[in-house]
Amino acid sequence: MTAVACALAACASYPPPRMLTPAEQSSPATLLPGDPAPPLAVLGWVQGQPIESFQPGMVYVLDFWASWCGPCLAIMPEIDRLQRRHADRVVFIGVTNLDENNQEHDIRRVLDEGTSDIHFRIAIDDAGRTTGFYPIAVRDTAIPRSFLVDQEGRLAWWGHPADLAPVLEAVLSGMWDLAAARLEQQARDAAAIRTRALVQDYITAVRSKNVEAELAAAQQAAAFPVGYCKGFSPDYWGWTVQASCLIRLGRIEDAKAVAAAAAQTPGVADDAYALAQLAESLKPLALDEAARLADQAIAVVQNAQARTPQGEWEQFLADGEQRRYAAAHIIAADIRAAQQRFAEAVELLTSAIDEWPDDDRFVPNKKQLDERLNRYKLQLTP
Repeated sequence: MTAVACALAACASYPPPRMLTPAEQSSPATLLPGDPAPPLAVLGWVQGQPIESFQPGMVYVLDFWASWCGPCLAIMPEIDRLQRRHADRVVFIGVTNLDENNQEHDIRRVLDEGTSDIHFRIAIDDAGRTTGFYPIAVRDTAIPRSFLVDQEGRLAWWGHPADLAPVLEAVLSGMWDLAAARLEQQARDAAAIRTRALVQDYITAVRSKNVEAELAAAQQAAAFPVGYCKGFSPDYWGWTVQASCLIRLGRIEDAKAVAAAAAQTPGVADDAYALAQLAESLKPLALDEAARLADQAIAVVQNAQARTPQGEWEQFLADGEQRRYAAAHIIAADIRAAQQRFAEAVELLTSAIDEWPDDDRFVPNKKQLDERLNRYKLQLTP
């Protein structure tokens, strides 16, 4: 892991949701699209009229969230808009578990403060039973997550609520392909089991300092679509670890080939920081290839920053990406300096420093970046 990556990994500010047990990680989901939707188990209703059961002909959306979860709160205005748009045909229920950071007074505070539009029903899970019926059953306890129950009381879909709107429209119009959704989820489920196992193989190899075994695990992980990989963050780890291992093994041409393939792979090609990490690995050995990857990373940032966010959720995503974009620019600036392109290095590093936290826990810290910037400036031709 690079120094910049260490800094980014340290910036989480809220507790994780309930983690899957080893048995759950290695076993198939027990709930798939097409299965009857499990009943709600509710300790109490914080907002809205209680729902006793799913009624035929009505569509239901369960949104799992917590008061401490920034992404959950950011997406709620969009969920609320969907509720108002389809109020006669869809019932939205926010489901939350009590924990030491998410007590009822925390939940009510979020609702009362008006920091987000949350007008739909809010329910408190009964001792995690609803979570067990849904997120744990599908083997994904991250939040926010939405579960869509169709007019016949079947689970139609689950995923991030940012992806809910088109699925909801398809379900309401009768155009949702439930069989295809089930097959897709089965494929993702099988990939999740396998890639979680590969993560454990990789960790074992790291601990035993077996680079060949690290490489084998990474190669197998990279054979799956990036979005299908589970158990390790970032999801694209198979690609960056492959390149690193090949370099450590002295297989430079193979590392360059892997980086080139990664740069064409969805989930890497559109991720500025992933591209920058690959570039950083190659920089000491293949500067031209590193520079091409840096060019691609810079272009991804420029394209993203040229788009105007639409709504609260897109703004939240854009704000959240700024630090990763800055990290990509730090690496790209270093590569530009290695190419003697100091004016570009100054421009990139200046933009990164503007977004970098003034916190000594971050490596490099802002003072170190300022010193680096001054070194670049000294190289500029008068």
